[in-house]
Amino acid sequence: MNLEKSFAPFTPVTTHLVDSLRYWAKNCPSEPAYYLTDGEQQKIKLTYKQLDRQARAIAVQLDSLNLHGERALLLYPPGLDYVAGLLGCLYAGAIAVPAYPPRRNRNMQRIQAIADDARAKAALTVHEVLDRMDSTFLDSAPHLKDLDWIATNRLPLEQADRWSMPDIRSDDLAVLQYTSGSTGEPKGVMLSHKNIMHNVALITQFFDSAREMIALSWLPSYHDMGLIGGFCKPLYMGRPSVLMSPMAFLQKPVRWLRAITEFEATVAGGPNFAYELCLQKIHPEHMEGLDLSKWKVAFNGAEPVRAETLKLFTERFAPIGFRQETHYPCYGMAESTLIVTGSVKADVPKICVFNGRELDSHHIVPVSEDDPTARSLVGCGRVLPDEDVVIVDPIDYARLPDDRVGEIWVSSPSVAQGYWRQSEATQQTFHAKLSDSMQGGPYLRTGDLGFLHEEHLFVTGRLKDLIIVRGVNRYPQDIERSVERASERLQAGAVGAFAVDVEGQERLIVVSEVERKRRKDWSDVIETIRRSVALEHELSPDGIVLVRFGSIPKTSSGKIQRHACRDCFLNDGLQVVAQWFAWHLDSKQSEPTQSDSAPASRGELLAADDQERQRSGDFAWAATDACYYFEPPVVRDSAHPVKVVAGDRAVISFTRPDFLALSADESVIESSRDAMQQFGVGGYRSADTVFHLEARSALADFVGMESAWLCGGFASALAGVANRLMTPHDLVLFPQDSPELGRWVTGTLGASREFSPQDLSSLDTILSESDDSYRQRWIVVESVSGMNGCPIDLPRLLALKREHRARLLLDQSFSVGTMGPHGRGLSEHYDEDPREIDVLTGTTGFALGTAGGYVAGSTDMIRQLSGSDVFARDGMSVPHAAALAASLRLLEDEPMRIARAQSRARLFLQMARQRRLDTGNSKASLVITLHVPVNESAVPIARQLLERGVEAEPLDVGNGDQASPRLRFFVTSVHAESDVRAAVTTTAEALGQSVPLSTAAARNGRSGIASARSRS
Repeated sequence: MNLEKSFAPFTPVTTHLVDSLRYWAKNCPSEPAYYLTDGEQQKIKLTYKQLDRQARAIAVQLDSLNLHGERALLLYPPGLDYVAGLLGCLYAGAIAVPAYPPRRNRNMQRIQAIADDARAKAALTVHEVLDRMDSTFLDSAPHLKDLDWIATNRLPLEQADRWSMPDIRSDDLAVLQYTSGSTGEPKGVMLSHKNIMHNVALITQFFDSAREMIALSWLPSYHDMGLIGGFCKPLYMGRPSVLMSPMAFLQKPVRWLRAITEFEATVAGGPNFAYELCLQKIHPEHMEGLDLSKWKVAFNGAEPVRAETLKLFTERFAPIGFRQETHYPCYGMAESTLIVTGSVKADVPKICVFNGRELDSHHIVPVSEDDPTARSLVGCGRVLPDEDVVIVDPIDYARLPDDRVGEIWVSSPSVAQGYWRQSEATQQTFHAKLSDSMQGGPYLRTGDLGFLHEEHLFVTGRLKDLIIVRGVNRYPQDIERSVERASERLQAGAVGAFAVDVEGQERLIVVSEVERKRRKDWSDVIETIRRSVALEHELSPDGIVLVRFGSIPKTSSGKIQRHACRDCFLNDGLQVVAQWFAWHLDSKQSEPTQSDSAPASRGELLAADDQERQRSGDFAWAATDACYYFEPPVVRDSAHPVKVVAGDRAVISFTRPDFLALSADESVIESSRDAMQQFGVGGYRSADTVFHLEARSALADFVGMESAWLCGGFASALAGVANRLMTPHDLVLFPQDSPELGRWVTGTLGASREFSPQDLSSLDTILSESDDSYRQRWIVVESVSGMNGCPIDLPRLLALKREHRARLLLDQSFSVGTMGPHGRGLSEHYDEDPREIDVLTGTTGFALGTAGGYVAGSTDMIRQLSGSDVFARDGMSVPHAAALAASLRLLEDEPMRIARAQSRARLFLQMARQRRLDTGNSKASLVITLHVPVNESAVPIARQLLERGVEAEPLDVGNGDQASPRLRFFVTSVHAESDVRAAVTTTAEALGQSVPLSTAAARNGRSGIASARSRS
């Protein structure tokens, strides 16, 4: 690779990053190496000379502990101390192990798992973190107490003078990059100095980097994109890198663009969701002063790149200098250090259209955009120099022709040495050989499917032993073991579990041999398998196939050939004895019995008592037959709340507002189980257990309030507020479409009035006309209407509150966890100070992973409320409090859940409007309503949708001239794009024709027989 123009007039040493920093510290000592910014006012600079001195001081400390060749955890919050810590490890010849930084209320078990696997000897952090690390902090991870903990920002810089250069060879390990995953043991990817230097050289060449390059990264530094792209590559080039906290970007995406403008950054990027977040949150009024004309490379990787996102981003930001050719789709992974394929910088993104049905059969057939089978894919760039990328048949390891989809294999100096202390996995993944050639390789098996077309790589999906279905990871051998134990009529060692794509969705299939004995009815065995897998793995099988004894594909050594078994299934090559599928197939099925409902998950069992209590008294559907609009027994997949089985029909459900699928997450369930072991299933409803204190503190921080209180249910939370803060001398104002909310609050209190939430001038009028005889006036309102999915205009509401000196109670049930970049609710969505709201309340059952309710506000107010008899009688149980704390930790770690759910909701609204469906006032939330003709009931339409595979809630709102029937959809993070497309298409077909848009104007959203879903 010729990189002279990237370095000119300099000639740096390119052996390893220690030499790189030493060179730049000598030749450009006062030049900035890194900046730290928040996209607002913060701007901290670290020069090459300063960084070199800090790294040497840290290295001397590590040398004193004999850590040369040993592993050291890097547990830093985002910032420049991380940069110095990583380089300090390299300066000492130690192996850096980046990991998630420890935080308050955070489970330490993930960090301990990494530390144990890496056999770490030390942990590097800053004193602000270390000062909080008392013994109780580490109780959940006792092995971490044995590490040498070092606060690197307190080390004396004078000791840097005692540093001496260690012996560093190119094949020496530099970094253990741990891959993320929800199951299994952590895997440390072994990156050598040579791997890193080769990959950053590739990036430098194909980004066409020049001396004016400035990088900017908000990506976490412990992930490959942030580590290599944001940290290593700029240091290699001797050009500055601007670092920003991921939280700063997620809270306000415009900060990213402001920083790009201020620093004139030329290289910046992230996963596709980052660009979608900008489209969602950055509007024309935010763009004043922004200039993206210097932005040359907007890389996009780590998840599927959407053609629509590229198009919309270009259109939105073209007026401030963004160009189409700036988009840079690419492909890579931690196992290849980072990048594998990318384009020449001047190329526009390669977007091609293929026959989707042929793609599903792994054949490449280009078609026109108007072809009914058209599926658009974005190319991820060309194969880079010194690399060999081949498409391989994953069964026989033969190279495939260009018109076929296969597994992507990579050979490159950038490919890592393997997985740390996992020789078998390393051999299988990093040392693959083609069956039809003795030359080339060894190859890295990426586990991804794709093809090469017109010199570009297109990625179509995943192919790994790890089963990834509905956002849940499970190992096939674990599921197979559960099936073997389920029934004596099944053959041990003759079970195969795998995932297949059926109708655009990944499905879990189980194939098992049965005993030699002949029998006609195998339905009891099928039922037992379904129950066993659902109970043990919280993932219901989508298909179960029982086959003849001795017929399942095996290797010569007797091991199950899962891929061959999968192929036989897809090609009808199995010798079937009996089978059952959760979707419609032409083949004969074993009919499920009335008792085939799979057991609830542990998370669902924990929540059942509170949910049932709330629904039985408050669910307004009880006035109609709507809540019983389908009769078949329903199997709900606990790991995937959008997948149900009604009778023998597979159904995509949009009726369960578990918006972020937290209730089925293993860490949430585990936390609840731990609490249950200490306090029992019901726990006791004290307010001061360690679980309650942790959850209350975390929740208050999350919603931006001083303090919070936890209740057994949402109704209890509201009743407690009314009991302690309101009197019969108060005036309570509530929305017309939320009579249930008003009824819960007012109870036996005094006067109350309704106002239109869509027209706050009515509220202004009521407040202006109300006299001073009322002690105080309360505005009680939903952040998002459960009846129409419309957020309340919070800025206008706060202005009226201030003008009329009223008090505000905001129900955040449908906005907390779902609105705002980090899910903090309506105030974050509108960028308003939540402390201007007097009382925040809501259910934890919709987006926070467990049943219950909460109240948040000032410390004084919560202290006053804590004496309420209602709160004393109905506090949140200990298992639920533990689950809530775990859910909040998970939201902090995985903000992409929120971004994904918001992206799916935007797609739903966009498609619905394109089909001219009447979306009413729905916008910017995960609650979407589609209105049906006023002369029809929503119930039969919902029943028709169910028969077609989509479950939506029918709401027959109002009556007579005020009738406003509608279907309600709760969009979640685990809905796939295909789920959304199927729901909109099916609804449009069921309605037969577009609902006239003019009917929306006649609807005022007034609630009649139906009301918002009860909060649990």
